[in-house]
Amino acid sequence: FPTKGAIVARWFETAIDPVIEEGDRIAAGDAPPRERLEAWVTAQLAFLAQDEHQAMIGAARELDDMPDDVHADIGERHRDLYRSLRRILMEVNDTAGPADDDAASVVETRVVLITGLLGGFGNLLAAGVNPEMGRAEVQRAVRCIAGAATGAIDTHRQRV
Repeated sequence: FPTKGAIVARWFETAIDPVIEEGDRIAAGDAPPRERLEAWVTAQLAFLAQDEHQAMIGAARELDDMPDDVHADIGERHRDLYRSLRRILMEVNDTAGPADDDAASVVETRVVLITGLLGGFGNLLAAGVNPEMGRAEVQRAVRCIAGAATGAIDTHRQRV
């Protein structure tokens, strides 16, 4: 490897493929969309909590030689991962009531919010927060964002 950045990029590529496959498997499952959403988030949280993943993130943060194309590749692989989340959220949205013209925008907003929560979980772990409490709080927040909380009202649809 010519640089440390190349090592981290290869490390990431090796680690992300099984996570993408697991996300796709969950999204394609037969369980109701809300259950698949919970399973998808649970799988992501398990991956994020792994010592190896935490070490990879730490190594990436210390780099100053990551080429722009490597950053772009990492971003593209994350988009591949989030494709399965988007699919599940579209189904959660479909079960919440009749679709409207803004459905894709609502789902995209929810994808961004949920993936931000997942990134925040890594920060919680680094700060020493109890992992189980962190997982439970992220799951609770995801259900709220997705409009999948028990008895939740989809406020976007209520406004429309």
